[in-house]
Amino acid sequence: MDELAKRCEAVCRVLVDESPVVTLLVNDKFEILEARGPVEDVLGMDAAELSGRGLASLRPKEVPPHVSPIGPTHLSGKGFWSEVAVGRADGGSRVVSLEVLPLDDNLLIVRMS
Repeated sequence: MDELAKRCEAVCRVLVDESPVVTLLVNDKFEILEARGPVEDVLGMDAAELSGRGLASLRPKEVPPHVSPIGPTHLSGKGFWSEVAVGRADGGSRVVSLEVLPLDDNLLIVRMS
C-alpha cells in the first residue's frame, strides 16, 4: 500500500471511528452490516449487537409527537433529516439527525448524530 493510500485509510478511520456520529453500513434489504462510532452512547448497545439486525429493529416503541420514527422513507435515497426518532436498547427513544449516502446500488451509509 502506498503512502497516500495509508493516509486516506487513516483519515477514513478517524472520520468513522472517532467521530461523534454513528455510522451504519446498510444493505439493500435494510440489514445493518456494520456499526461504528459512538453506538453505545447514541443507541445504548454495543456495535456488535447491531450487525445482522434489520434497521426496523431501531424503530422506537414510543415516538415523540413532533418526529417520525426511522423507516424506509428515510432510506429511499440520498438525503438529510434533522429529526428522526430511533429506539434505544433500554426501550427509550432518541431524536437524531440522519444522513443517508448511497455507496452503490446495494449499500447505504447511514449516519446519525
